[in-house]
Amino acid sequence: MGASIHIQPENIWSFFQKNRKRLSEEMVAIAENDDTEYAVYLTEEDGLPHFCVCKGDGAPEYEEGAINEQDCADTAKKCCVQYLFPVTVTSQRGKLYAFDEEDAVADLVEPDQEDTIYEREDDLFFALYDFLNVVLQSDESNVDAAEIFDQDSLETILDNILEDLATNFGMPIYRPMMVEDGNGCEVYTEYPYGEPEYEVEK
Repeated sequence: MGASIHIQPENIWSFFQKNRKRLSEEMVAIAENDDTEYAVYLTEEDGLPHFCVCKGDGAPEYEEGAINEQDCADTAKKCCVQYLFPVTVTSQRGKLYAFDEEDAVADLVEPDQEDTIYEREDDLFFALYDFLNVVLQSDESNVDAAEIFDQDSLETILDNILEDLATNFGMPIYRPMMVEDGNGCEVYTEYPYGEPEYEVEK
């Protein structure tokens, strides 16, 4: 089944406002990955939203609070990307990078580069969710891409779309990651499908 998003990040603040009493008494899973057993929970602490990431029934491995609607959405996305969505990227150019918290290669990434990678992957994956939900929408029913596609499928769809945009349409694709150079070393790049021919504003 892979990763499932039960409450979309942009809806968490309103969910918190409507369920303060419940959240003051329990942790509610807002997203989880059945394969890895990691889950992101929402609870209340000092009157504000508080996020916890747990594996199975274990103690929280990560906790962070939020103070407003935007902070709530950003924190939820960060937790999901870092703990529920290990990033695997393949390309017609070959293997680009498999990014996972437990991957030893992650030690080669500078902290600010790691944040940039996670934040960008966060944006791309949630944009993909929105895109698929619109594409699959029908007049008769509401759909949720997270319930239809497993994580491997979502990664494949995203990789193929970005590769196609870069290769067949010449679009500069900003996707910071570590790639393997000609000498077999991992190096940081912001345009893994080819450097843009002109300066692009991010």
